[in-house]
Amino acid sequence: MNVNQMLYSNRMAGFDALDGAFDLSDITFEQLVSYVQDTYQLMRQCRDKIKAVNAKKKALNDYMNKLSDYLGNSSAKQGDDTIWIPGGLDDPMDPDRIPTAWRTAVENQMAGNDNTFEMNKEMIENSPGFASFLPEYAEKAGAEVTYIPNKENPERIVIKLENYASREAFGLYKQQAVTEQNNIKQRKFDNLNVSSQLLMIDFQRFMNDFNQKLQMTSNIEAKDDRTKNGIIGNIKG
Repeated sequence: MNVNQMLYSNRMAGFDALDGAFDLSDITFEQLVSYVQDTYQLMRQCRDKIKAVNAKKKALNDYMNKLSDYLGNSSAKQGDDTIWIPGGLDDPMDPDRIPTAWRTAVENQMAGNDNTFEMNKEMIENSPGFASFLPEYAEKAGAEVTYIPNKENPERIVIKLENYASREAFGLYKQQAVTEQNNIKQRKFDNLNVSSQLLMIDFQRFMNDFNQKLQMTSNIEAKDDRTKNGIIGNIKG
């Protein structure tokens, strides 16, 4: 019986006609096989933990990349300046869906507490996606969007937002709040990095133990085979 058979069967050495008496070598071999099996399970558990930590790291990294994009392409320059993050801090939308020009227009016009802002009709006409996106997004945020022509300036149009619960519900935050949120996520990411490194150390230790004990079982098996072959040779001789 080879090592693989010992690892994945319940058969024990010493119960074969050629095994001879059950001696100390057999006991050692059984103990080593049991140890290899236990270590293999520890390796699998450690691997699963590493995969779970890496999944959390990826989610955090994707989240921070979104916030970094919003921060980097925002018109906000100071901590109290307004930054628009569609979807909100809990679940920000993919920045690629929101052209920088749209973000800047909303941020600049919504910097105060007013619920209305103006945009050039040309921008809306050249960006039909914005004209369809804003009402759709506002509805999800619990707001209503109304387009009102500017009588004094026909080239501009007033966009009025109404009935939304709060500025945060619409995705409007102070720059400092967004920066702090990003810093919080970065600290969590750093902690996960430490956990991942420690798990990798454990995994490598289990791997070394596994390989060492597997080699020992192979050596005992080889020695046992040589003994059996010697016995058979003597019988035939």
